[in-house]
Amino acid sequence: SYSFCTLLEEKKKKLGGGEMEPTVEQLQDVARRLQAGLNPDPRVQGELVEWLQTHSNNAVFNKCLLAVGAAAQGVDTRARSLALMQLKENTKKYYKEAVEPIVTDMKQGLISILGSPSDKAILKAASTCISTLIRTQGLAIWPDIFTHLWPLTSNPAHAPGIIRCVKEIAEDNAAQIDTGDQGRVVCGNLLNFIGSNYSSQDQGTIEALRAVGYMLESDSLVSPSSGIDKFVTESLPQILQLLHAATSAHPMYLPEAVRIYRLLLSYYNELIRIEPGFSEILPVVFKAAQSSDENLAMEACEYWNEFCSIRTLVKKIASTQGTLGDLLNVLMGKMLYSELEIAMMDEADEKDDIKPCSMSRFGDNSDDIEDVDQWTPRKAAASAVDHLSAVLREAVISPMGHPQNWLLSEIDTRLKSPEWRVQECGVLLLGALSEGSYEAFLPLLPVMIPQLFALAENTSTHYLVSSITCWSLSRYEHFICSHPDTSIFTRYVKLLLQCMGMPKRRLQEMAVSSFAGLMEHNIRKVISEGLVVPIIEKLSELVTPGRYTTRNLVILLDAISALVMGAREEMNTQKAHELVFKPVIEMLRSTREDSPVLPRLLLTVRYMCQGLGPSFTQYLPSTYAFLQGLVGNYYEMLFSGPNASPEWNHTQFAFVFLCTLVHELPEQTKALITTQAKGATMLDMAVLPIVKPELNVERPVIGSSFEFLAECVRQFPDVAASLVLHLERILGFTSVDDPVAIAAMDLLREVLFAMKMCGVDTRHVVAVVSRRLAGLMLERQFHSQALQSAAMCLGVCGLAAPDSVGDVNSFIEGLGWHISREREGRLKELAFQGFLEILNTHFSLCSSPQPIVAFGTAVAGLHTRPGSIVPGIVAFLARLKEFTGHQWPSVVNLLPPAFPVDIMSKVDPTRAAPPPPPPPPPR
Repeated sequence: SYSFCTLLEEKKKKLGGGEMEPTVEQLQDVARRLQAGLNPDPRVQGELVEWLQTHSNNAVFNKCLLAVGAAAQGVDTRARSLALMQLKENTKKYYKEAVEPIVTDMKQGLISILGSPSDKAILKAASTCISTLIRTQGLAIWPDIFTHLWPLTSNPAHAPGIIRCVKEIAEDNAAQIDTGDQGRVVCGNLLNFIGSNYSSQDQGTIEALRAVGYMLESDSLVSPSSGIDKFVTESLPQILQLLHAATSAHPMYLPEAVRIYRLLLSYYNELIRIEPGFSEILPVVFKAAQSSDENLAMEACEYWNEFCSIRTLVKKIASTQGTLGDLLNVLMGKMLYSELEIAMMDEADEKDDIKPCSMSRFGDNSDDIEDVDQWTPRKAAASAVDHLSAVLREAVISPMGHPQNWLLSEIDTRLKSPEWRVQECGVLLLGALSEGSYEAFLPLLPVMIPQLFALAENTSTHYLVSSITCWSLSRYEHFICSHPDTSIFTRYVKLLLQCMGMPKRRLQEMAVSSFAGLMEHNIRKVISEGLVVPIIEKLSELVTPGRYTTRNLVILLDAISALVMGAREEMNTQKAHELVFKPVIEMLRSTREDSPVLPRLLLTVRYMCQGLGPSFTQYLPSTYAFLQGLVGNYYEMLFSGPNASPEWNHTQFAFVFLCTLVHELPEQTKALITTQAKGATMLDMAVLPIVKPELNVERPVIGSSFEFLAECVRQFPDVAASLVLHLERILGFTSVDDPVAIAAMDLLREVLFAMKMCGVDTRHVVAVVSRRLAGLMLERQFHSQALQSAAMCLGVCGLAAPDSVGDVNSFIEGLGWHISREREGRLKELAFQGFLEILNTHFSLCSSPQPIVAFGTAVAGLHTRPGSIVPGIVAFLARLKEFTGHQWPSVVNLLPPAFPVDIMSKVDPTRAAPPPPPPPPPR
């Protein structure tokens, strides 16, 4: 005990003095409690946690933790590690009050730990403390950190941890590193370390290679013209030489080196220019792709996938004797299922459920990602073949140095193999080559497609062969759908329906994915061949609860959405309602809010509403009640307290769905949205973001609420009266260029038009709204779609109260231009009428050319001119002609050449279109 106190006293002197300095008794107490806390007894552990929570926001206590972590003798290694890890947590939670006062001592202490002989756990904990400090406070808290860390890499035992720390700091502070020279320094130091240490074959070199790979892969670090970008471009020959030397010294560096080779392909022009370096890479990666090491093979196949997407490089190897054929042989070898993949497939098939997945090759740590769908060497190799086919087209079938149609014979050999893995590889290869080499396969397809049908229809075929057959057939869908023998198409649809009902989930997934694509792109063919009824009967089996996994169910719902939108009449039958639509609605009613299938299920039911029209009325009460529950639960949680964080995605989509209901079934929906539930109507909840800004409703929810309110005003003009008091608040949401601003301006436009139609005085509102929107157009800092919405809203302002429009000169030119670009007929007509009202009300402005040019641009953009606005155009031109008198010809010259002659001729007959040329005389 005495020696420990003495040791801590020495550490105390080294760490500096001051009022933040702990006493020896305090240091001893902290060390004793941490060591006692190593006892696995849950009661002791609980007491330690409670004690740590009580003292962690105290600066003196954190200095005790630092001293215990730095104690080289007398303290258990695990207790030291625990002290540093707790210091890391306190840095994240209590930096301002408990860590900032000792931050200078903390820096000195952590560097001292890294520089002294210590256990790996201690070194890791100290490195984590450093990276956490910089992550929470930014690189500005320790700008010279790299200067302190690099000298410590001279110790081989410490180097891996130090380099990991450097990598984490670079990852968390990419923006600061990129703006200065630190990126170049970090890269240079990493490469120097690799060059000095690769011969020793240690873990530090591997960590340095990984760090280089990360920095090349980070978009935030290797942005165009960044310091690292320039460094890599300038040092490319040296980098290639260094990687070649390292991989020649020991194969343990190959996975990281091949990964760097792949990332360097973004500099492929330099790689081609440096012929020796480029020629040395190919043999290395060829060999790596054939490795039994899964990690190395993955990196090599990734390299070839990237390589084959670059046209210049593909053309180069295609013109080299034997190289393309060798590459294809390597890729085809890697397109076989590995034993690990087969085991994963079988394991996934036995799970209770499989959630929707992401096919990202970089993977994800979220629960929604399944291992079965991670990027694999097989998928990377197939993707590389796809890229080769896209670049070389039919030339890939006969590589230089191989017989004519060599690849076709390779595929045929694999398809005839008794080994199912080889057979599956042949089918995969056939699908991968489909787009680029379609013309080469076209003469063979009349024979090959029925062979694939027979392969998948055979119940003894391995399910993975059948699943890839469904995918490959979908790649030749154009041939199947356009073939004059319609029995081929019918057989294809029935095959997909058969496979969709099979028990193997992977086969279900491939079949239902192909089926969804067929419904989206070839629904008319399905209808013409009379296949809707058998599809309905099959769907009735598949929408049964528990029949499909969540992931396959999501894809099936996509197919139902495409089917109901593409075959509206054929699906609007009693049979479809009983077998498909009612089960889907029942599924919606029983789905929990946290279910991953809910977003897609809501989308499908929304498409059902659009496709079925009035027939959807039977499902309206239950659907509306579900949507009302989503919105109500969201706002209940928001009102529960400032720390509530409810799920807003469902609420956003609920309002979008409500827009569809109001648009498709206005009369039936009006009674529902005006009926109170729990003291509020749906209209009340939609205006909550306006009247209760303190709720901090997410902007996507605000935007969809505005869209819902705008649709309500459009269908029920009397609703506008309840929004008049909130117009200026709604206008406040136009301060940011995003979809919310556009939705707010669209809502303002509909409210103003409804007020005009109801005879309400809008002058005060128009004065405020037009001044704000004119300012937006004058700034021109908004996206074109936001400016377009502003123009449409200004047009309605002019229609409602032209004499109250403010800042006319600021927007009249832009208004005419934006009207000419609007596509929707109703909006264009309203805006143009308002534009004419503004021009007529402020006619004195027409003494300058800008309003006339704006008027001409707007009229020239009216490709379809409703009869209601032509008289207004003619009347304005007549007034303009009278006003300008003898200057009328010069005014006409200001109008664009596209100005319609038929309208001009009604005002000025001399401007009539010339008669058409006489027909040529008969021969």
